[in-house]
Amino acid sequence: MEALLLLLSDLLDASGPALLFLLILVGVCFAGVVVAVVLKGSRYRRPAIIAAVIPAALFMLVVATDLFFHEALVRAAVSQANKRPGLKVDFESASGSFIRGTTTVRGLKVDYIGPGGGAARIAVGEVAVQYRVFDVLDDAPELIGATIDGLKGQWVRGEQSQAVKSVKEARHYTLGRLHIMESRVLLNDAPNGVTLDVAVETLHTTPLRSTRAVFDLLYRSQATASINGKTVTLASDHDGDGILSKWVFEELPLELLRAHVSFPFKYLADGQIGLTLDQRWDDAQDDVSVDMDVDMSFANLTPATSGLKSKLAWRFLSRMSPTFHLKFNLKVDGTQTVLNGRNIGAALWKPLRRGVAFAMGNVLKIPVDDMELVVDVLKTGAKAQILRLLMRFLER
Repeated sequence: MEALLLLLSDLLDASGPALLFLLILVGVCFAGVVVAVVLKGSRYRRPAIIAAVIPAALFMLVVATDLFFHEALVRAAVSQANKRPGLKVDFESASGSFIRGTTTVRGLKVDYIGPGGGAARIAVGEVAVQYRVFDVLDDAPELIGATIDGLKGQWVRGEQSQAVKSVKEARHYTLGRLHIMESRVLLNDAPNGVTLDVAVETLHTTPLRSTRAVFDLLYRSQATASINGKTVTLASDHDGDGILSKWVFEELPLELLRAHVSFPFKYLADGQIGLTLDQRWDDAQDDVSVDMDVDMSFANLTPATSGLKSKLAWRFLSRMSPTFHLKFNLKVDGTQTVLNGRNIGAALWKPLRRGVAFAMGNVLKIPVDDMELVVDVLKTGAKAQILRLLMRFLER
């Protein structure tokens, strides 16, 4: 996503001066015609006509160049993007018109290495962007929209807090709508040992702001997708004075929960965990606070076979029903997900981690203070004596 945001920003930078030059020619041509009419019958009429004809001819030349050499103009803009460190862009063909406000690029290929060590290699069947000529000239233009069809590729995790900086420094813009179809990306989070196969059947986001791309994709989208073959749906709609965003995961990958939520998933060998999130937030506020109702379902759990910590965690789970739900409420700081995922782990995973632990303690009628101790023991390298003491406590 970061690579595509940077590419579109560079295309806007490259096309802006050309469009400004075109508008100047139109203005000069119009002024020449007005002067020729005013000076009708005057000895200055002929120079005025010549002054109008020259920019008119240049205008027609620019229009013809835009119509018949649009691909060459796009390649010139892409060459500008390729000057950005770590970004390499190529494509098979392009068509459209800057004057009409349409550009379609086919066979797009992007290789990107971020400043924080993250990397992406993607290929897109077709990218179509719609815009208004005058809007492109703004410092932070509002484009009509974009459609991405057939995105395939791979992303490797780096240091997000550093990678965000390059997007933040690029030209900002807003897409009135973003539509993604038939796309698939392999996400490789090697530091946490997580690999996700994400397939998007269709995703529609309204709007998408380059400065808040991750937040808008998560909280302003209608989407049908899958993660590792399991269905995921995203929906958002106005709810009174705010917006209601709903995420439904048929089954979350266990390795993802082990890496980011830990207890009790770190101590499971297998299981089916579903998740539904109903989230409400106020669109009118810059500092977004998300009120989140969580419904997490558990079924077919299998414990890890070794270690005192695994045995302690299973003491909790064995006291639950074979199939059970955890329901609880969280307050999430949405502003931490604004800058393309900056601190997104702290924004989403940390509250969920504590919510799961204390919801489980509440179901088992375990006091909060005792549950705090259990979570701390499982999180840290506690001594075996403490683990055995807690296990005896659970057997009471």
